[in-house]
Amino acid sequence: MFTGSAQKDKVYSSLDEALKNPSEVFILCLNNKKLTNVPETIVRFTNLTTLNLAGNKLSSIPESITALKHLTELDLSNNRLNSIPEIVAQLVNLTLSPQWLAFQKFICMEPYSHQFLKAYQNSAILPRSVWEETC
Repeated sequence: MFTGSAQKDKVYSSLDEALKNPSEVFILCLNNKKLTNVPETIVRFTNLTTLNLAGNKLSSIPESITALKHLTELDLSNNRLNSIPEIVAQLVNLTLSPQWLAFQKFICMEPYSHQFLKAYQNSAILPRSVWEETC
């Protein structure tokens, strides 16, 4: 059970440490860990709001990530993704990292990505320059 606001601000950067109390993990930073796959245990973090997977070697995102219903921030920058994973649209509270979006040249591939970005064209998470240059 959640014990205070300080716990919500704690940043976990070790998967092993976070797995000791998965329901108390709100922020998980697994950036630059040389991951080739998103760990299957990620679904155990039911209260996760922020997930940083930047700087890894991910080429796909598993559908199981949709179990993270409280996820509001996801950083996938500097990975090997070829497109915006369609399953990301199922995370209704999510804001994708602008850094990740800004570096994607595939960003408006039809039909999925264009619809996804159109919803964000006037929001702060998608820089206007990205929308104008790619769509």
